[in-house]
Amino acid sequence: MPEFVVVRHGRPLTERLESGIADPSLDEFGRWQAERVCAWLAHEPVDTVVASPKARAIETVQPLVDQLDMPLTIVVDLDEIDRFSSVYVPTDMWGTEGLDILEALGEKRYADIGYDPPDVFRERIANVWRELVADPPGE
Repeated sequence: MPEFVVVRHGRPLTERLESGIADPSLDEFGRWQAERVCAWLAHEPVDTVVASPKARAIETVQPLVDQLDMPLTIVVDLDEIDRFSSVYVPTDMWGTEGLDILEALGEKRYADIGYDPPDVFRERIANVWRELVADPPGE
């Protein structure tokens, strides 16, 4: 039976674009978080590493794939709920810099901020999870 470790990405920069999809890199603290979690995971038996296509996800696991000299598998449908958003504010900053996001979420105006509706996001991620469990990469 395969074992999976799910790692949340490190903290990214805030990004607000006039158009296009926000895809910020990790900030300094996020890079520190990535180094720490990858140093820990490097001592675990790792068969494969998968990530969403977001820069923050890739940058979080990149130290691990570099250290273990293994490929990184990008799974497009692991993309986050905000996959079409032109704005990214780290969730720990929503109370000060993301009030517009909180307001839109509270009013269920998901499309207005480039978010999938929660049921769509949940189903997409559940499908990816089922596929990964049924046919684990690296086995």
